[in-house]
Amino acid sequence: YISSFTAKHKEINALELQGTIEVKLGQLQQAIHTYEQLLNLNPNDIQYFKILGGLFAKSGNLEKASEIALKLQSMTT
Repeated sequence: YISSFTAKHKEINALELQGTIEVKLGQLQQAIHTYEQLLNLNPNDIQYFKILGGLFAKSGNLEKASEIALKLQSMTT
């Protein structure tokens, strides 16, 4: 169990770094995919939802940004 937890933690850390770099480079579609992967690994992480919502808004996908905003609202109330 501990080794699988450690492997998952390392994967999350690597994906967080990858996503941060993609955002800084303006690679929005790649960053969206990376943060979707992070949410699959950690589906209750509010910060990932916030980042992903912002990325969808920046990329012009306001429908997905709105969906995420509604999801965030339901998670925080």
